[in-house]
Amino acid sequence: MRDSVQPRPRRRFRRAPDEKRARIIAVARACFSERSYEEVTTAEIARRADVSEGTVFHHFGTKLHLLQQVAEQYAADLGEAMFAGAAEEYRLLPESLERAYAFVKKEGTLGMKPGRTGNPKPMLIVAAAVREVVVDWGAKILEVWNAQGVVRPMENPRLVAEALFPVVNSLLVKVFKQGRARISPEYLEEVMRCILGAVDFKPPEA
Repeated sequence: MRDSVQPRPRRRFRRAPDEKRARIIAVARACFSERSYEEVTTAEIARRADVSEGTVFHHFGTKLHLLQQVAEQYAADLGEAMFAGAAEEYRLLPESLERAYAFVKKEGTLGMKPGRTGNPKPMLIVAAAVREVVVDWGAKILEVWNAQGVVRPMENPRLVAEALFPVVNSLLVKVFKQGRARISPEYLEEVMRCILGAVDFKPPEA
């Protein structure tokens, strides 16, 4: 008597760990951009990413560490939007601010809306990630301009970028909180004078 043919059990499709991780970050970024950090739960992120909550903790440990990963990606994208091509185009801060505002308007402010508990850690994490990227881009741009001789001679462009960051950041915060249209031309002009005076920027004549 022939043995009955048994159907083979279906293999469950298992997503690669890197693909799961990327999807969790993408979903978390969307969630943190929609609401404050405190209002977003890991259970919601897991549900929207189609993974278990345990998988979220396996990859990221804590919600704050997940925010750190999201913030680094967000800041990298913001920096690209603001500064890509700036060195070659001799683009200055006002145009980069326009690009930053367009980016934030589209992508949101990444959980920086104040939560009920007033926990400062999420805002500090995002702010630190943005600072690192803006300083990195500033240093790269100054290095190019330094080599071209369109700014004063600099031994360490990164130190100059770090020193100028508080001025740039104060303007970024105003743009994020108030909107670009509410930044007066006079205020922007004074900020530009501070920055251009500090680096003695003189682009080549066309």
